[in-house]
Amino acid sequence: MRFPQILPQQRTFDLFDRLGLSSKVIPYIMSNDQQDILDFNGVAMTAYDYQESHDPDPFKTGVNPKKAEEKFNDAIKPFKQALKTDFNKGWEKLMEEDKHSMRTYLSFKNFSEPVCAA
Repeated sequence: MRFPQILPQQRTFDLFDRLGLSSKVIPYIMSNDQQDILDFNGVAMTAYDYQESHDPDPFKTGVNPKKAEEKFNDAIKPFKQALKTDFNKGWEKLMEEDKHSMRTYLSFKNFSEPVCAA
């Protein structure tokens, strides 16, 4: 079983210490850009290679991934602004869309199917 060394797991690691098992624990690495594999639309690469990529669409989504964050922020901006202005009214506005998953909501905001499926 894997136990990441994070605050919620501290009691588990304290128990390992009490039982004399700490020397047997293998470090758990939650993320490593050199080895984490991203695989979308049949294209696989490491997270590092993606970050260093000069290809504007390495996963062949039909959308420039470098612009996807901007487009995503535009899609959720009305909710963020409403929550900042009046939290209760903003929450009501957000709940009007609660019937949708993020995927379906984004599809209504003209995100392409390959992006929503990723």
